[in-house]
Amino acid sequence: MKKGMDPDEMKELVRKGYEEGEYFEHYRKDLVIDDLEKWLLKEFLQRIPSGGAILDLGSGPGVPFDRHLVDEGFSVTGIDISEKHIKIAMNLVPEARFIHSDFMQCTFDEKFDAIMSLYTIFHIPRNMHSAIFRKMHKWLKKDGVILVSMGTSDTPVDVQEFVGAEMAWSSFFINENLRIITESGFETILTVDDNRDPGEHHLWILATRKE
Repeated sequence: MKKGMDPDEMKELVRKGYEEGEYFEHYRKDLVIDDLEKWLLKEFLQRIPSGGAILDLGSGPGVPFDRHLVDEGFSVTGIDISEKHIKIAMNLVPEARFIHSDFMQCTFDEKFDAIMSLYTIFHIPRNMHSAIFRKMHKWLKKDGVILVSMGTSDTPVDVQEFVGAEMAWSSFFINENLRIITESGFETILTVDDNRDPGEHHLWILATRKE
């Protein structure tokens, strides 16, 4: 555990961890979407217009999720802090648009029908989580939807070895996550407290934008 890590230091640790680690080889090379993820994606996609525009924040190597969205006929824009993962994504999902950037620094003139952020938000300092959801609200069209996964522990910052490199996590308890989303202008459609894996406890949230 490290205390007092500033946001830029944590961002650089995460970026470096994904550049130097073997996340793709361990978690994404087999291109599998598990049953829970399939169900959540179905609930998400059925609320988006056919061919709609989806923004994926923390898109990683683009598979399996962006590949699935493109195959279902949606227009996908993915953003990721790892240049290595962006290059993999551009190769494996050439139909999508990928941007190598810190999405907290991005601006868009366009608006999206939906935004997805899976296994990403807990790599961002938790005192920035409210700002993330306010950006999502700004980037969405009226009645747009979000699908996100978040951490569930009261963790200001935790640094551990992860698939060959240091990685950082930061999260709140479930009730605080839900409060942040509500106060950022969203109405929750469904939540899933996913603790199937003892080492991976996630909160999944599907929500819709309110005016």
